[in-house]
Amino acid sequence: MNVSKEKYKSNIYSNFGYSNQHQYQQFNVVGNKSITLNTGYVSEDYNEPMKEILLSEKVWMEMDGKITPMNVKTNSLTFKTRANDNLVDYSLDLDYAFDMINSVR
Repeated sequence: MNVSKEKYKSNIYSNFGYSNQHQYQQFNVVGNKSITLNTGYVSEDYNEPMKEILLSEKVWMEMDGKITPMNVKTNSLTFKTRANDNLVDYSLDLDYAFDMINSVR
């Protein structure tokens, strides 16, 4: 999970003296989740589907029976062959295509 936020220093003085409010306030808090997928050892036939995933503009993944929109974060992939690499496996980094807190206004 990755969180970004901004903060400012607020004026906590009132007519009755200082209050016990937060002096440093946070706002515009945005959280994003990401996930790493590993194929395990697969045959060379997976080279083409991996290529298609990297070239796709929109990707979805089924998780816990729900279809979830994802963005592929991995930008490059070296295609492997059984002759050169013995075992073929791939790893992809994906970001969830939505914020954890809905910030649409």
